[in-house]
Amino acid sequence: MMDELKSILREDDVDTMYNLIEEFKIQFYDQHTFLDYFDRFWIAEGIIQRWAYAFIDRGNRAMMTNNFIESWHGQLKVNYLKHVRNKRLDRLIFVLTHEVEFYFENEEERILSNNGRMGPLENQQSRRRFRASLVPAREISAMIHNPEGENSSSPMVGNWTVRAFTLRATRSTPVYDVVVNNTLLIESCTCQDFTDRCVP
Repeated sequence: MMDELKSILREDDVDTMYNLIEEFKIQFYDQHTFLDYFDRFWIAEGIIQRWAYAFIDRGNRAMMTNNFIESWHGQLKVNYLKHVRNKRLDRLIFVLTHEVEFYFENEEERILSNNGRMGPLENQQSRRRFRASLVPAREISAMIHNPEGENSSSPMVGNWTVRAFTLRATRSTPVYDVVVNNTLLIESCTCQDFTDRCVP
């Protein structure tokens, strides 16, 4: 029975869904109590549109339960109302308009500016950017060459050899082969990071 109900729920086409419902009623004709309940509380006009995939926009099907609402309600009670059972509406409105709204505005700004707590990859990239920023600008052009021997003042597109950005270059300082395509994106690089995750 559960498999048939799931197929009714997940059917995209309205006509096919109604045909599946009719087949379900025929298959389980002896379940009078359940079918009566199913007719009154699940497939009545106006109710079926709330849960059947055939009536729900594809983009909203991931939120077929109220789990997101319950989670946010828990955060509201714990983080903003501090478990206080204050039933005053003015207090709730104050918290929503001052504290919660402020938090979401800051969170949106943080996400858009890619600011905030860094994960291990961002932390590693940040350390590398800092070390590269210590290399004097006059030395950078000597670290970047194209195979024809021109320096970095030539157009960006093409094949390049790039020495690792370190303050003291030695014979063991790695040199990488980099290919830049016409859209100025790095197409390939021989460094380990690019091999692992396409990030030079």
